[in-house]
Amino acid sequence: MNQESSKVSDLSIGNLRIALSSPGPRPETTDRISLWWGVTTSALALARFIESDFNVNGMNLLELGSGVGLTGMVAAIKGAKVTFTDYVPEALQTAKLNAIANGVPEKNVEFKILDWETSDPPGQFDVIVGSEIVYEYFFHGCLTELMLSALQDDGVILIADRPRMVVDRFIGRLIRKGCICRKHSCRVDDYGFPEQDVTIFVIRKP
Repeated sequence: MNQESSKVSDLSIGNLRIALSSPGPRPETTDRISLWWGVTTSALALARFIESDFNVNGMNLLELGSGVGLTGMVAAIKGAKVTFTDYVPEALQTAKLNAIANGVPEKNVEFKILDWETSDPPGQFDVIVGSEIVYEYFFHGCLTELMLSALQDDGVILIADRPRMVVDRFIGRLIRKGCICRKHSCRVDDYGFPEQDVTIFVIRKP
C-alpha cells in the first residue's frame, strides 16, 4: 500500500476508537467489481453491532470480503479469533497493517486469499460476517454454498447491507435452504459518510 496516498480515519465504534488506513480508489480488474479500498456504511454498522450487540468472545470468525479489515478487527478486539479473507492481496495487506496499528494480538488473526468461485472453505467457523458482499447476482450461488459449508451447525451468519433488491434475493436464497433470519435495522450518519439505512441480517442454519 502506498502510505503517501492512504487516508487515515479515526472511527468511533461503540466504546472503541479505531484508526483505520484506507488507500482510496483502486483500478478495477477485468473480471469483477471490488470496492475493498474504502469503508462502507454497512461495514461501520456491522462493526458497531459486533461491538455492542453480538458477543463474539472466544469464537472462530470468518470475514468474507474483508477489505481494509474494520469488522474483523473489531471482532478480534472483542475476543474472537478472526480469519480475514479477500481475493485481492493488497486488501489483506492493508487489513493486516490496520490490525497491527490498532494493537490486535497477532495470535488472534489470520489473513487468507479466498476466491468464492474456486476456493474451498478455510475451515469451520462459529460466525461468518460480510458487509456489502452480495451486490453481484452472479456470485450468489457459490457464496451461499461457501457460507453454509464453512458454518458450524450452531453457527451464525451476519450480513450487513443497504436496502436493495439484490440483497433480498440473496437472503431469500438462504431462507429457501432452510435458514432462519432476523433483521436489525439502523441508520449511519457519520461525518464523511453518506447518510444511509443499513440492515444487518442475523442468519442461522435450520
